[in-house]
Amino acid sequence: MNSLKSLPHHPSLEHTKKEIQQWRKTRKRRSRIPEEIWEAALSLTTRYSINHVSKELKLNYRDLRNRMEDKECSGDNGFVEVELRG
Repeated sequence: MNSLKSLPHHPSLEHTKKEIQQWRKTRKRRSRIPEEIWEAALSLTTRYSINHVSKELKLNYRDLRNRMEDKECSGDNGFVEVELRG
């Protein structure tokens, strides 16, 4: 879906909500939620609770929580280890 490409790296809750609404209007029945939407929702959990994000975006709370836990376990926390030499 082309409009999903417009999701910024750190999307706002309202922007993400509008993109999801648009996707839901045009999706094929029973299609999976695109990874871009999950990534946008996950990025919002740094500013809002999982409960708030899942309710606002009408996403399954457990699915969102599980994805967040998987991301935390994978070590993909956005930090890069730097070795200091002195």
